[in-house]
Amino acid sequence: MPSIRLAEQPEFETLTRIWLNATLTAHSFVNREHWEASVPDMVNKWLPMAENYMIELENPARIAGFISLVDNYLAAIFVDPQDQGRGMGTELLNKAKKLKDSLTLKVYQKNESALRFYLRHDFVIDHEEIDGSTGEKEYLMTWHK
Repeated sequence: MPSIRLAEQPEFETLTRIWLNATLTAHSFVNREHWEASVPDMVNKWLPMAENYMIELENPARIAGFISLVDNYLAAIFVDPQDQGRGMGTELLNKAKKLKDSLTLKVYQKNESALRFYLRHDFVIDHEEIDGSTGEKEYLMTWHK
């Protein structure tokens, strides 16, 4: 049975690898080099500023995904592509919902599977904007307890 716990700094490289693999799969509409260039910021800037909860599998023992929270902002939720479709994203999101009374997030409009996932989990679209780093349209979504 998977368990969720707070990630520690030595695990940030593993979380970054999961982020990159999942990002390249889910965001193929954005240039690969954009994501690869973001790896140092992920390890040294974004993960250290967030509360990061990771989901671990027992057999074999490994990290399968994580969620990053900055106050009530859901900055990241990523599951390793090999573990997607097994309910781990839902478990991570439920953990965030237990910790917070409300959440906001941004999701690319072209990432239709993630958009459907958030709508299924009671998030609503607040408004549309453009991501300044990619030029892609995204939705700001909110959830309230």
